[in-house]
Amino acid sequence: MDIPNSDTPNNQESSFPIVQPRLKLPRNPEILAPSLSRYLRKYNQYPSAPSVHPRPISFPTNQQKTNWATSLPDGKHRDTYAVWWRSPKHNKACWLGCFSTWTSSWVGDVKWDTRPWHAWAVAVLKLHNESGKCIIIYDCDPRIPAGYRYKYKHTKRKRNRVISVRPRRFLLPVQTKLIEHLRMRENVPIRAVFYNTDTRRAGRNRCVYYTMKWIRKVVRFGDKPFWGFDEEGRSLDPRTKRCALLDRL
Repeated sequence: MDIPNSDTPNNQESSFPIVQPRLKLPRNPEILAPSLSRYLRKYNQYPSAPSVHPRPISFPTNQQKTNWATSLPDGKHRDTYAVWWRSPKHNKACWLGCFSTWTSSWVGDVKWDTRPWHAWAVAVLKLHNESGKCIIIYDCDPRIPAGYRYKYKHTKRKRNRVISVRPRRFLLPVQTKLIEHLRMRENVPIRAVFYNTDTRRAGRNRCVYYTMKWIRKVVRFGDKPFWGFDEEGRSLDPRTKRCALLDRL
């Protein structure tokens, strides 16, 4: 699907004018899963909030969870992709997951169990009056290949930014596996995937903090389905602010 997306006209802060619940943010970059879950459960307690999964999601498969069992102090408190997707969503229109994963393959790496992990988030949005889902991947350290220039599609109003190369050029392997899992294992009709391209917070080694900050912002926005596209194909949803559309899934 090739549906262009553009930045919405309002800035990100003013785009979320919903009642502001007091939700704290974790400050420890090495926070363990049980402590992180306490934040996630509080985020999920508000009646107008989306469905927030109560545990960090770390493993594409059960086998990988087993492989990591002896190397992580909190492995049993982390979920697989399937557990997250199949958990009750209580008829919510927006589903949020906090992901904490490795960033590269451990095959052939003798120090695989000492490599730092990375936090990122996913929002799954229902569509108005039609089947399918829109996916937003938030990563405070987006992978943008050196020298790559966005493809722009011109409209009467402004240029629309679209990533028109294979997602593997941008996404972490575990992020690509998530999309593959949803499409192939869960049979999810994915209508659009948006990917954060905002690099202002990249390289600060605060991925847990910024990921939870983004989740909190979406929680404050409330439980709402995807706002759709305008007649020119531009996203109307403020949650896609500073995102580009992956048009080759």
